[in-house]
Amino acid sequence: MAPYVLPSIVAVTALIDIVAVYREARTVAYVFKPLSTVLIITLALLAQQADRTYQTLIVVGLLFSLAGDVFLMLPERPRSYFVPGLVAFLFAQLVYIGAFSLGTHWAGIHLVILLPYALFGLVVGTYLWPRLGAMKAPVVLYMIVILGMGWRAGVRVHAADVPITGAVFALVGAVVFILSDLSLAVNRFARPFKAAEAVILSTYFTAQTFIALSLHF
Repeated sequence: MAPYVLPSIVAVTALIDIVAVYREARTVAYVFKPLSTVLIITLALLAQQADRTYQTLIVVGLLFSLAGDVFLMLPERPRSYFVPGLVAFLFAQLVYIGAFSLGTHWAGIHLVILLPYALFGLVVGTYLWPRLGAMKAPVVLYMIVILGMGWRAGVRVHAADVPITGAVFALVGAVVFILSDLSLAVNRFARPFKAAEAVILSTYFTAQTFIALSLHF
């Protein structure tokens, strides 16, 4: 029952968080943003996953994400916690890379799968680069790592020893995660837009939910 009930609850708590952010109800947002991620962690823990290493890595990645959630929701003044949040999510992506690489074996098609991620990174990096200021190095490093995470999720779909449905869920989660962070980067460094928080948070929680659901198939 968990794969169907918990994502619905996450959708509700995430919606409450988004509304709270727009209404500047900080206390509500402080409760419901981490609560949504905790529920996703619970979803991952409840999976009867045959590959325990994969399950453990996904849970660890979600725990790093929870730390990142807390840092990024804190006020920007008198001190910004953006860099600690970025570092927490960097570790989450590295752990996800490890998880998605399990059960895969090198093949030429991996380079083909890498190509769209590399082109996407080149286009986005070229657009953001002159706007990043002192954040050039950390943002570019993070971008490389998260695109690597998406690439490994794409490779996993083609692995013979990996359940295909779970691999597809992980790939969808990875791609939506990339789009979520792209929205965050554009809003923060290039072109702020009113719907930013709704787009960033909705895609973020969707991505993490799909990655957790990959454990159930």
